[in-house]
This record gives sequence, structure tokens and C-alpha cells, in this order.
Amino acid sequence: FILLTSKTDKADIAQGLDVGADDFLSKPVNATELRSRLRAGQRILNMEQAVKAQHTKTEAALQEVEHLYQEIQKDLKEAEKLQLSLIPASNVTIGEATISNIFKSSGHVGGDLLGYFKISETRIGIYSIDVSGHGVSSALLTIRLAGYFSPENKEQNLAFAKTDDGQYRIRTPAEIATCLNQQMLQELDTELYMTMAYADINLATGECQMVQAGHPHPVRFNPKTGVEILGTGGPPIGMLNGLVYENFDVQLRPNDKLLLYTDGLTECENPKGDLLDDEGLEDILLRHSKSNGEELLNDILWELTQYASGDMFGDDVSAVLMEYRQT
Repeated sequence: FILLTSKTDKADIAQGLDVGADDFLSKPVNATELRSRLRAGQRILNMEQAVKAQHTKTEAALQEVEHLYQEIQKDLKEAEKLQLSLIPASNVTIGEATISNIFKSSGHVGGDLLGYFKISETRIGIYSIDVSGHGVSSALLTIRLAGYFSPENKEQNLAFAKTDDGQYRIRTPAEIATCLNQQMLQELDTELYMTMAYADINLATGECQMVQAGHPHPVRFNPKTGVEILGTGGPPIGMLNGLVYENFDVQLRPNDKLLLYTDGLTECENPKGDLLDDEGLEDILLRHSKSNGEELLNDILWELTQYASGDMFGDDVSAVLMEYRQT
């Protein structure tokens, strides 16, 4: 709207603009100036129409993005269910051992894996694995790795090596780490790598042989003897060919607890950015030394939420706890 007016008082012109006019010209009107004002008005209308058209396209694109986001969230939830199905039942008794676990992903899916299986009537294997990175790619690799520790099929389980006579030989923990390293580099063809702690436990004698491959130190603890950090380290799995892994032996005593966990536990941060670290974990275990099984693991998880001022951790948190009951 262009206001043509004979009034020259600025208050009158301002009032005209306030009630809806976009421009004004004083009479008598100059035809050239009027045409220029009309062309300027047309440019404004053209820009307004272009903005509206772009807004319509943007709204449509946002709706499409929202639809795709909902589909991705749906798929991630299904992937989360699949990954959780890989986590074995907690608070299970096998011979002289009670095995419990916790698993809390920092997102829908993550790269942690834990489990246990019977090696023989008197031996069990327990493991804690952490695949590098986060999200779908890490979770997919954990699904593949879970097959290498199948509790039902010795043919697939890397703890067993088939001999020429069709029987099965039990691999040592170090041999298992070596086999996994070869599988990661030669068959899986991935940029990801993993860390692992694995224990082969003789429930009849308490003898335990372990390997630590770039993973946090396993912990043995007992209300009477305190907390002991185990292992000397070792390289991660899936980074280089020819890496050497070493076994180390631990003698479990009656009522000992063996804890394998991923670094999401000890690298949990408080609001100041400080890590819980091994000392913080040791302190938690000592404070809750009378707790057992799932109760103890829930105590640890509760302590982490207090330390982090919430349960939104920066990394996946998982742990498997074996309690040796031999008397």
C-alpha cells in the first residue's frame, strides 16, 4: 500500500504508516517516482512469495527428516533389544560359582559385551569385552563376537580347538586372544578394535587362568582380605598382526569375588571432570563388602550415579561378577 497524501505533517504521515501503509508520496505525485515506488513494492512482494515458497519446502523437508528420525529411533530400539538379548541371565549358579552381571548402555546400543559358558563339568569361562567407538557399528561387532563364545556350540566357540581326531582341545586364555586378533584382522575387515579380559576358572580347585588384552584390570576381593588388582595389561585386539598375549594365574580362595568390567566404570566422570579410577572402584567395593551378587552390582551402579550426579554416563557400563563359594 502506497499512501498518496497532500498532508505534509510528519505526525500524519507516521499515523498512516502505523495503520498499514508501506510507503507514501506527497501530492502532486511525480509519475516517474511513483513507477519506481511501484517497482520497489513489486520486488518486495516477489521476495515475500519466494520466502513463503522456501518456507513451504523447508517445512516439508523437516517433516521428512522427522519421519526418518522416528524410523531410525525405532530401528535403534530394536537393535537395543537384540543386543540386550546377548547378555546372559544374571544371578546364575554353576557348580561352586554364582555369576551376576550389569549392563547399561550410554545410548540405544553400545560396544560392551559380557558373558560366561561352561568349558567342562568343572570349568567355566567368563569374559568382558569392549569394542572401540559407540553406536551401531560397535554394536554390530559385539553381535559377531558373541558368536565366538557360543555356550551351545563348541564348533563356534573359540575356547575350543578341534583336533585331527574330531575331539576338542581347550585353548588357553592367551590363545583365545590370539585367535580373536587374527579374526579381527583377517576376516572381519573393520577399523574397530576391542579390549578383553577373559578367565578360565576351575571350580573344583579355584585355579584361575586369565588374559588381559588392553582391558581394565580384573579385581579379586574378599571381605576378609580386601581388594587386589590383577593383571599386567597387554595389547588391545585387532590393531596389529603378531601381537603376543600372556596368561597369568590366580588362585581363588573360598568366598572370593572376581570382577571383570569395562572402562566405562572406572572412567566415569564427576561434574568436575575427575575420573572414578581404580582407587574409586576399590573404595566402593570396600564400602559394600558385605553385599553379594546382583545387590553388589546394583550398589556399584548406584555409587556411579552419585559420583556422576546422574545416570547419563559418557560410556557404556558393564560388569560380570563371579563369586566362588567353595568351602
